[in-house]
Amino acid sequence: MFHLDTASDLIAGLFCICVLTPVTASAAEAFGKERSSQPRVIEAAVHNVAAPGWQQVQRVSVICGTNGFDFVAPEGLRLSAETERLTLAASNSAYILTFRILNATTAEPSQETPNFQFSQLLEQFPNARLIEQSSRTVANQTGTAFELRLSAGNGSEQTAWVAFIPSAAGLLEFSCHAQVSKSSEAKVAFNSLLRTFRNSQNGKLKLLPICPQDS
Repeated sequence: MFHLDTASDLIAGLFCICVLTPVTASAAEAFGKERSSQPRVIEAAVHNVAAPGWQQVQRVSVICGTNGFDFVAPEGLRLSAETERLTLAASNSAYILTFRILNATTAEPSQETPNFQFSQLLEQFPNARLIEQSSRTVANQTGTAFELRLSAGNGSEQTAWVAFIPSAAGLLEFSCHAQVSKSSEAKVAFNSLLRTFRNSQNGKLKLLPICPQDS
């Protein structure tokens, strides 16, 4: 694990109280085949943050090499971590969010283009149907997002969103898979993750202040 600012430093800098809680490791649910881009090793910790007038939230800090990130975990999701993946799952398993950092530093330039990314998604989900392709901006970097409709093994369908965002650490991959009936709820959680995601400067991780809309 990595070292973070002490609680007193955070109180002074953020006007809040942070209690460090370890992330529990578990085997995240797998969806489809792994793609050729290799995920990087990440480390994570959870901070229970309380600010005056706002409810307590979980702030997740992530380290990948010399790069640091943090985001606010959507309310009510169970957070687990593996060495190459973070997973946030709804308590009823109706939807699941995942975050990885793909090693694109030695990849061909085409690996960061929308056409290449979509072809990789089709390799992972051969029966996927593209519903929408759009641009998303996360942590001041713009990438490509895809909305897909997937055929599940039991004959039912799932909705999926996948966003690829370039960064100094590699290609950030955010994904969400949901039962069609829970698509609206899942999309709110997915958008919350993207909206609150931040990167540190110069490899130094500092938890950022929480805005009211993040809580």
